[in-house]
Amino acid sequence: MNVIDSSLLSFFNQFSRLSPAFDASVAFLAGSHLLKGGLLMMLLWAAWFKDEPGQALVRRRIVATLTASAVALFLARVLAAALPFRLRPLYHPDVEFVRPAGLEAVGLGSWSSFPSDHAVLFATLSIGLLVAWRPAGVFACVYTAVCILTPRVYLGFHYPTDIVVGAAIGAMVAWVFVVRLVDVRFVRGLEATSAERPAVFYTGLFLVTYQIATMFDGTRALAKHLWGML
Repeated sequence: MNVIDSSLLSFFNQFSRLSPAFDASVAFLAGSHLLKGGLLMMLLWAAWFKDEPGQALVRRRIVATLTASAVALFLARVLAAALPFRLRPLYHPDVEFVRPAGLEAVGLGSWSSFPSDHAVLFATLSIGLLVAWRPAGVFACVYTAVCILTPRVYLGFHYPTDIVVGAAIGAMVAWVFVVRLVDVRFVRGLEATSAERPAVFYTGLFLVTYQIATMFDGTRALAKHLWGML
């Protein structure tokens, strides 16, 4: 463990078990899809329907952001599987980590902590929002850093460098899609479909945003079930 990880983990861990109510609140926040992806999806929907000049470009950027989010999360999972396994602080026997009060085993012991898929996904969403609609994006960036990513360090789910690298990957993917690829045919075509076939488009948009809000839990469960049937 490097000096940055060690010092930051020690700083956050000094507050562990000082207040069972605080520890429980942090754990609840870390596990709540509503307060993580749900909130950011609400901001994306608000950005989509706001009535301001240049709204067509805003909507293309939202389409690009959602596409980037799926790509970024897939990339995070590939990297976690391909890179050397990194045991999370919560489980590492050599890390003097005091488990927050009431925190149960969360089934992450078999998942490598590097890079943080939460950091990858929510950095992608936040940067995409920042480009599409700056006020919402500024809020999303601050909220993501404070209320989504910091709790994962506090609870021992990730080292700080897992978060930093994951956020850098997410920001890079968001920049490529939302800035460089926002005018490609695929993005323009999807944005145009919202006016040409709204029933199909908004049904699909709801499903996509729901899956992103829940970090594709339903999709992964379905894939696992189908794989088990083969």
